Amino acid sequence: MSIGPIGGGNTAAFLAQVQQANQANAAEAASGTEGAGATEKVADALAEGISAADGTLKEADASVEQMVESNGANLHETMIALEKADIAARLTIKIGTKLVQAYREVSNMQV
Repeated sequence: MSIGPIGGGNTAAFLAQVQQANQANAAEAASGTEGAGATEKVADALAEGISAADGTLKEADASVEQMVESNGANLHETMIALEKADIAARLTIKIGTKLVQAYREVSNMQV
């Protein structure tokens, strides 16, 4: 019996949005626009956060697999891992939504 990853599609969609923003920032940096260094730091921080959330999701998935296969994982530890993964996924999605919303607001500003 195989168990699919928890919330993997949402994380992948958010990561794709961050990569698109990175490409746009790289184009701005190439054109000499100021502030490119700050955007790279933000992008790095986001990528690190996404990796941490993905790691939490993978840990929960592994815990569920161990419990289903009766390899020593108990229900309590599995439920804690699932709740941590749920919180990490929700937070990642919320941050992604807010970042995309902020980016759209900034891009619609008139100079």
